[in-house]
Amino acid sequence: MARTTPHPPDRLTIRDGRLFIEECDAVKLLERFGSPLFVFSEAQLRDNYRRFRDAFSEAWPDGPIDVMPAMKANTLLAIRHLMSREGAGADIYSPEELEGALRSGVDPERCSVNGGGKPKEHLRRCIEEGVRITVEDVHEIDWIQKAAAILRGLRRRSAVIHPEAKTRLVARISSMAPGITRRYIDGVVRRARDRRLGA
Repeated sequence: MARTTPHPPDRLTIRDGRLFIEECDAVKLLERFGSPLFVFSEAQLRDNYRRFRDAFSEAWPDGPIDVMPAMKANTLLAIRHLMSREGAGADIYSPEELEGALRSGVDPERCSVNGGGKPKEHLRRCIEEGVRITVEDVHEIDWIQKAAAILRGLRRRSAVIHPEAKTRLVARISSMAPGITRRYIDGVVRRARDRRLGA
């Protein structure tokens, strides 16, 4: 599908064999600040986000699109705050990542907490903050129900069942995921439906 939204050119360029970050000569930056040196272009980061958002929105016209960069790939909270101001969500695993996302202004409705082995306190905090919870361990269903009953509220839930397989493709990254054996799947789906988890 052709892109309908124009985007400016990249802010990282090569000029006469030298790297420029926006209008800054990387060699001169090294001479001034020393090496190693990490330099980020706010304009480039913002535009990268917009490119992803617009590309997915144009390819999927049937509903809203949430772009959720992984917190593990954006641990600098200043940069994460830029993404939050652009409207980006966050893919989260650990309690520390959740804390970082909330501190950097991510909308809780755009936080997705994934991964198996979530501690009970982590699930409780997720419910308190109103973030999305992806259920990947069977026992989490009961933990979430108990915590939600105590806190009297659970905004959004989803149950994700990974059938037994060698690999799982997630956002172009192939990772090992042994999953749940098929003999358990029917029972898990029934439990999720009984608890209105949307399976």
